Amino acid sequence: MAIVSTKRTLFDDLGVPDGADAEACRRAWRERVRVIHPDLVSDPAERAKRTAEIARLNAAKDTIVDPNRRAAYLTDIDQARRRAAPTPRPTP
Repeated sequence: MAIVSTKRTLFDDLGVPDGADAEACRRAWRERVRVIHPDLVSDPAERAKRTAEIARLNAAKDTIVDPNRRAAYLTDIDQARRRAAPTPRPTP
């Protein structure tokens, strides 16, 4: 089971709304990668930063577009949000 943040999701990383379909996620991934590709810069520090960002985007896209991995991820998100939700107090 993956560790899931309740604040930022893989959908957020790709810049698409929660629950966006696989094709929308692929398009968003392609556009983000085109803009931040490490080959577009010559500074080694910036190149390393962009390489790490590309790896993060690749992982997000790979999870979201694979039906089995997406289902597991969405289950993890749902469980994390339920755990983070305040528990109602019983009325006396």
